[in-house]
Amino acid sequence: MGTPTSVKNYNSSSASAPVLTGLAGSLIALLDAVLVNGYGLKTLDQLVVAANVALCTVSAGHGYFSNQVVTIAGATPAGLNGDVRITVLSATTFRFSTTGISDQTATGTITAKIAPLGWTKPFSTTNIAAYKSGDPQATGMYLRVDDTQIVTARHARVVGCETMADINNFTGQFPTTAQVNGGQWWPKSSTADAVARNWFIIGDERCFFLAMAPHPTNPINGSVLIFAGDILPQGGLDQYHFLLSGFTSDVSGYGSGALTPCMSTAAPSGATSGYFARLNSQLGGSTLANRSGAMCWGTDYSGSASYSGGALPSFPNPIDGGILVSPVFLLEGAGTLRGLRGTCPGMYHLPVAGSNTAFTHLDLVTGVDTLPGKVLLAFRTGNPAQASTGGCLLFDILGPWR
Repeated sequence: MGTPTSVKNYNSSSASAPVLTGLAGSLIALLDAVLVNGYGLKTLDQLVVAANVALCTVSAGHGYFSNQVVTIAGATPAGLNGDVRITVLSATTFRFSTTGISDQTATGTITAKIAPLGWTKPFSTTNIAAYKSGDPQATGMYLRVDDTQIVTARHARVVGCETMADINNFTGQFPTTAQVNGGQWWPKSSTADAVARNWFIIGDERCFFLAMAPHPTNPINGSVLIFAGDILPQGGLDQYHFLLSGFTSDVSGYGSGALTPCMSTAAPSGATSGYFARLNSQLGGSTLANRSGAMCWGTDYSGSASYSGGALPSFPNPIDGGILVSPVFLLEGAGTLRGLRGTCPGMYHLPVAGSNTAFTHLDLVTGVDTLPGKVLLAFRTGNPAQASTGGCLLFDILGPWR
């Protein structure tokens, strides 16, 4: 069995990456590239197979990074074509594992590009688009992104929909107009200009996390993190476990940032929110989603020494030196009658004091006892210089998540 490729990650630092700005349409262009089309197309100068490893050369430079998934096309033998997870050796060479292909130099006009997540774009108009998972096992919900000039172009407005006839005719909207008028806010930039902003996406064929850094002077620490797609449901009969998170007002101008990974917690300006398409009963309509405050975030951030439930252990764990992680539990409803709906795919919380200094941003983390064999990517949150607003979470970058 080859290296799994369903989980893919992308960021703005790679060559040929789409540019996210404060201008209308830039988020649509980014989502088109990552979700649907791929990007960074290169023609290989050579592909040589030796001892079940394919060595690829792009003399002009490939611009990829290790653990990224790329799509190989046009090669003979055909068994080399398809999605592969690569290891970068230099600016001009990368390699990937092969199975059942004899040692040889491949022929043909061979290309490589950063592979998309495998979503579709069934409806669109100028700077507005609807996206849908291409996986037949997905819930089939639509994500509608309006990236037009609404007040300013610094943000997009998003809703989920159960059905769509065209880009402006849909049913089963979540959140509803009564819940968040105009849809949730996804902040792109603190200013409506063409200055590039840092971004990061990780996901699979059924969901994705999108981090954006609206403020140019704090490009890493000032990220906000959005989730859209199917969670890992608690119930096997749950057909409406599509979750959409965002903000209830514009936070794109916030300077130091507070990365809020999914749903309601303390926010810099404008509450964060998440909504499921329906209740777990499969009835009703748009329903509020929350994170658990016990082993995840409460009103404090993950770098704090405590949360709204008690003290957190130190990092690393002084008992055994281990790295403590927990899933991010997702609840439906409000008040005291909340039910566990499921967990965030591929994302783990560090329920420890001082996680804001635990790892460097984008460090690779291995050796977590409860996740044997997993390679995790550390993602710094909020402002790591302040324990009360900074923290760190971990993403499983190899998968599969399901």
